[in-house]
Amino acid sequence: MLRPFLKKQCAGIKNPGGHHNNCRTALEGEELVSALEQSSFYGEVLCERCRDEHDGYALEWEKCRPSSSHPIKIGTGIAYANFECSYTKIDMENREKNLVNAGIIFMFSVWLQGQMSDLTILKKNPTLIDDFVASSNRVPDAFHQIRVQYWAKQFGEVKSEFVEAFSGELSEQDTQELEEIYHVRNMIAHAHISFGRGYMLYRPAGSRRERAVLEALKPEPQEDESKPIIFKLDFSDQALFNRLSDSIERLDQHCFARLSKIIGISHGRIR
Repeated sequence: MLRPFLKKQCAGIKNPGGHHNNCRTALEGEELVSALEQSSFYGEVLCERCRDEHDGYALEWEKCRPSSSHPIKIGTGIAYANFECSYTKIDMENREKNLVNAGIIFMFSVWLQGQMSDLTILKKNPTLIDDFVASSNRVPDAFHQIRVQYWAKQFGEVKSEFVEAFSGELSEQDTQELEEIYHVRNMIAHAHISFGRGYMLYRPAGSRRERAVLEALKPEPQEDESKPIIFKLDFSDQALFNRLSDSIERLDQHCFARLSKIIGISHGRIR
């Protein structure tokens, strides 16, 4: 007669956007005892995973509360963390848009890196150009051997070699946009992401990196800045996303296309 009462299903929880996680974990034994003991606090009988998820949302909400210590605000709109919650639930649509747009920007930066690598290889090794142009359906082995070495390099290293190789052909706008894309890409790659909020947070690794980010993004200092500085990344901001997309498009269709013509190859071959 007692058997039906020795097992119970987890009630599951809703995230701040109101979406239920549909948890159906069967609770029994010590796990059920623990869930029953804590049900008065959580308002439901929850499994350990759902209790942790609930606590995580509560923690993120606390982080959103107004603070007397305000992190720096970046005037370009790329990143700032002076944020006060004025809503009672996260906008799920913007949260997903933030993640999707960040992914788009990141992958297009990978695409730019590949083009910079190929242009740099051919600029430094002009004897490879004729075979590269002639073999339109297959990458020459000599070029391939160097290319795979560049694939192992970081974006910053490739960018530095590219800028050095084409120093006489790059405009100030070219180098500025490359520097901005580099830092935004690095921010995305090292951001702190939580599904409980509609933005990402980034802390530069060390004072040197911090100075480089501040110099590239041109922040406007404000009173009572937090120490250390934390940057907020909100790629659901359509104006920000459009500006970064425009920079990527200009680098591809104008800068890289022009450099391809200078060294004597079809731009379409490295796109």
